[in-house]
Amino acid sequence: MTPFDLPTAYVIMGMLYLFMPMAIWYALRGAKARSVMEWCSGGLMFGAGLYLIGQRGHWPDWLTYEISVLLLNAAQLIRVAAISKEAQSPVKYRLLMGVLSVYALAYTAMRNASDAALQLHYPLSLLFMAFYFAWIALLALKIARQEGLVSGWWLTIAYAPLSIMLFLQIYRFFSVDGFLHPLLNDWASIALVLCGNLTAVVGNIAFMGVFVERTLRKEVESAAERARAAEGQRLERHIAQLDRVRSMGMMSASLAHELSQPLSSLQLVAGQAQMELSSGAYSPSKMSLHLSRILEYSAHTSDVVQRIRSFVRSESAVREPVDLIQVHETVRSLLSHGMRNQGVPLILLPHAPIPALTGDRVQLTQVLLNVYRNALEAIGQKQGGRVEVQFNRQHNHVEITIVDNGPGLPAQALAHISDGFFTTKSGGLGMGLLISRQIVAAHGGELRVDNRPQGGACVRIVLPCSSV
Repeated sequence: MTPFDLPTAYVIMGMLYLFMPMAIWYALRGAKARSVMEWCSGGLMFGAGLYLIGQRGHWPDWLTYEISVLLLNAAQLIRVAAISKEAQSPVKYRLLMGVLSVYALAYTAMRNASDAALQLHYPLSLLFMAFYFAWIALLALKIARQEGLVSGWWLTIAYAPLSIMLFLQIYRFFSVDGFLHPLLNDWASIALVLCGNLTAVVGNIAFMGVFVERTLRKEVESAAERARAAEGQRLERHIAQLDRVRSMGMMSASLAHELSQPLSSLQLVAGQAQMELSSGAYSPSKMSLHLSRILEYSAHTSDVVQRIRSFVRSESAVREPVDLIQVHETVRSLLSHGMRNQGVPLILLPHAPIPALTGDRVQLTQVLLNVYRNALEAIGQKQGGRVEVQFNRQHNHVEITIVDNGPGLPAQALAHISDGFFTTKSGGLGMGLLISRQIVAAHGGELRVDNRPQGGACVRIVLPCSSV
């Protein structure tokens, strides 16, 4: 009995190749990948082929030669197909079947050649097996490089040395006059069998490791994605909170800005009524007039509060026919006390008939109130100061032009004319023009501010005749 029995070694290696694929298939049963089934099926076929080689001399030659080598080659081609899918380079089965057919025909022809002593079918089998193992090693190397998987490197290490040893065995076959065969009990054959056993273990575990690493990576990426999503939701909630705070601040600033004029008018009318009562110089008609104005300003104040609340909350604005001339007169009435005290007239220039618009009357009143008041405040107590308003019909638009002969706007103010909370007035909030622009834009129009060449500021408000 020889110290190392190669037929027994082949039987053991065959059993190992039969056991390992079944273990891998069980471990990866949840992967549901076709390549896993192909890899494990190829391993079972390879193990059966090795087992048949170990039975040479005991079982029929057609079974231990033709069938065994056919199983060995088909098994590795199936494994090539499996690993090629994982490397994103799938191989067509027609190509693999063509390679297998060429090998089977060549093997049968060489084994049945007249010079039986040469046994060229043995180096042919070694050549094809070396080619398969090298192919698997290269595909595994591609996986390792593309995805950075450690298991891909181990799969390469498992199959590359076996391929090299098979090529060396081919060289030895021709260097010793063709007397080598698989069951020749020499050091090279023993080393080849031992390397094959090592590949059976390391190669299968490395193939399983590719799926395990990918699964772990997906879980890590999924956890990172969930963390980013949670962080995104937290930031969204934070931004929403900031937006609510901003809206509250904007509403507060709007209220303070828009209510200052009607409340000032209320205070002036109430003060005048009180003075007349205190001096005794009053009459029922004057008191009735004062009370009517107080009721008018109070109603306007209530409307302003409601409209600002709806505007900040992005609620649908009221749409109704609006007479711009009537809006102008309402604003003129609200500013009448200030104009008398200041001595600055608000002049409405002659104009052609202006069609009614569809829009929010109170919001458009706010716009004209802001612009008129800005013009009056810019003039101040200047002698000869005046504010002129003109309405023009421009095709399907109405253009409102408000000009004054004040000092005009400084360059810094023009640069920040659309910014909120920017103002050049002492005690101002910087919200008037911002709110006015937004209201005009919501009506489908445009508000432009510029300086006049002859001095003073010019505000143009363009509104469509049928605002949306």
